[in-house]
Amino acid sequence: MEIVVDLDRIGENVEVLRKHLKDPGTRFMAVVKCDAYGHGMVPVARAVQDRVDCFGVGTLEEGVALRQAGIVKPVLVLGPVEDYRTLQGAGLQATIGSWSALELLESQLEGADAPLEVHLKVDTGMHRFGFQPREMEKVLEAVGRQPKVQVRGVYSHFGGTFPKGEARVRRQFAVFSEVEARWRKELEEGVLFHMANSENALDFPASQLDMVRIGNGLFGPCNSRTRAGLSKAARVYGRIVGFQTVEAGECAGYGLSYRVKRPTTLAVLDGGIYEGVGLERGTEGVSGLPGLVQSLKKVLRKLLGRTNLVGGKEGLRVAGPVQMQFTLVDLGLPEEKAFRRFKLGDAVEIRQAPLYLKESVRRIYSKEEE
Repeated sequence: MEIVVDLDRIGENVEVLRKHLKDPGTRFMAVVKCDAYGHGMVPVARAVQDRVDCFGVGTLEEGVALRQAGIVKPVLVLGPVEDYRTLQGAGLQATIGSWSALELLESQLEGADAPLEVHLKVDTGMHRFGFQPREMEKVLEAVGRQPKVQVRGVYSHFGGTFPKGEARVRRQFAVFSEVEARWRKELEEGVLFHMANSENALDFPASQLDMVRIGNGLFGPCNSRTRAGLSKAARVYGRIVGFQTVEAGECAGYGLSYRVKRPTTLAVLDGGIYEGVGLERGTEGVSGLPGLVQSLKKVLRKLLGRTNLVGGKEGLRVAGPVQMQFTLVDLGLPEEKAFRRFKLGDAVEIRQAPLYLKESVRRIYSKEEE
């Protein structure tokens, strides 16, 4: 099993997204957290470092890995950090979004020689991390008492996108706009105010502000309603490792849940649940109509015996549930015709987001790393 990543296409997506910025001077952060959404953090960062202004990562470990790989542009750690000395030593920027984080930073930086650059996070309604807007005056007073702490940005995180979440998006942005209006003049010139992710940078240009944080948009069409012209940057393939001929009326797969209607040939692909194949967004925790719609779609796919898991011109179907290490695919052909068209080792495309696949799945890059 393998993921083929087109690094040139990722670079092209950066340029496409830049054309949608209202102000050419707006900074562009490439968010490469979670191993660049499964595409490979270091190769992706190296491929786009000359096209972007800075990087965003989820953890301290990811930031250190970028530095060790030779990435020298600013790197903001978007998640909580427990070791600010290591972060400081690696020349990374920290997110401060709680009083406990601020207290920990103060205790660990006591006696430090080098400055630490931070971005302050404001909770505008997502309620995950961030100071409340009403706390900002006290926060800035506390930060001001730390001579080694330099504020480089103030930001927030949208909890939704257009069109379904438009009202919530506008509400959050209004809150952040009040923070910006109140504090921009109070802070040093050059402090960046930023909030837009991929979707809202495209669908809600007013939210672009000083910088956009682009994650999934780097890798192809995201959940934006704007047809931006982004291209899919990766494809997932399973290799055929076996065949089975099955007669009409027989059943196959886990639970013998796949009934064959006519004589056919099944192909066995390497890769299954263990590698992350078939993982999809669940309905747990999704309430109301959205959760109901997701559940109905799952049931309908099962009733119709259809799946969007396996692609290609053949229009193949997965035969039963994805298995632990393998995936059964119905080739829809009797034995003689199947063996004329397919052979052991052939690659079959799987419609699967790389994000869900383990790091152990081989990544192949179409551009040589420098």
